[in-house]
Amino acid sequence: MEAAHSALSSIATGVYSNSMIGYLIQMLLMPLPWKVRRRALEVVFGFTISRSAKIGFSIVAPASLRLDSESSIGHLNLIRGMDLVDLGRGSLISHLNWIYGMSSHQVISCDGPSALILKEGAGITRRHLIDCSAPVTLGRFSLVAGYGSQVLTHAVDLAKNRQSAKSIEIGDYAFVGTRSVILGGASLPSYSALGAGSALRSDFNDEYTIYAGVPAKKVAQTDPDAGFFHRTEARV
Repeated sequence: MEAAHSALSSIATGVYSNSMIGYLIQMLLMPLPWKVRRRALEVVFGFTISRSAKIGFSIVAPASLRLDSESSIGHLNLIRGMDLVDLGRGSLISHLNWIYGMSSHQVISCDGPSALILKEGAGITRRHLIDCSAPVTLGRFSLVAGYGSQVLTHAVDLAKNRQSAKSIEIGDYAFVGTRSVILGGASLPSYSALGAGSALRSDFNDEYTIYAGVPAKKVAQTDPDAGFFHRTEARV
């Protein structure tokens, strides 16, 4: 039996996870009890999922998936086309998000692998679009809040008529307001906030700062004693 499981895993891993067959397999597994489904995802796709982690009714199809303890992915998410999705302890992706990466033959230059990395306690709420053609990293207890934000690592190289991708980094305890746009190469420093409806396209460095506007710029300082910066859980 173990040999059969090993053979099945070696055939399926990296082949079926991001394909129509992989999607079909995941849909067929959804009615099963989570303990059974979790084990099936590990065997069939080679995923690493903590016993205390959970995936809701979502299609999760990167080449490699790691869910640490108490991390979770909610319902009706489509997560596909990436090299890696890595959720740290207690981190979460809520519902109705579209998270994807472009294939390597479409991207002429890239800062790194197609990856989404959520560190301990980081969170993504609902109805966001996150392009992870280059790495997107959310620091400890950071939060992409509200609805309808777009995180876009890739852009068109007009001269070469190809896509290029640059990484995006959101620092520890950073807050992204609703309907924001974050472009490739941008970073939001730790203990900072991006105002609702803002467009972040620069690599900022000043912590304890509020950035807002189109394009975003420094508009105020945050309070170091604010409760958000001292959270111990992803949920607010």
